Amino acid sequence: MSETVRATRMILQERKRQDDKWGQQDHDLGVWMEILTEELGEMSKENLALRFADPDMHDELKKVIRADRLKEAVHAAAVMHAIVEYLVRQEDRIDRGEPIFTAL
Repeated sequence: MSETVRATRMILQERKRQDDKWGQQDHDLGVWMEILTEELGEMSKENLALRFADPDMHDELKKVIRADRLKEAVHAAAVMHAIVEYLVRQEDRIDRGEPIFTAL
């Protein structure tokens, strides 16, 4: 299986998990950006842990950090996917002449 297929499956599985946990989310774009920034920050934290790791860090610990970094990248990609879904819903509402969600 290609890395594209594997990555897409991981992202879609995470989207399902998010929807199962919180249901459909219709945040305004500012809130979405804050959620995305938080996820990117978590990914960056894991990346920094690897970049500045002690040269003597055990390989198993590095493996755990790499797995966490991948998990956070999937979370960020899933949030980005959710933002696209939200924007599509907004456009569909506009096309139907319905009110759209706006920032408070």
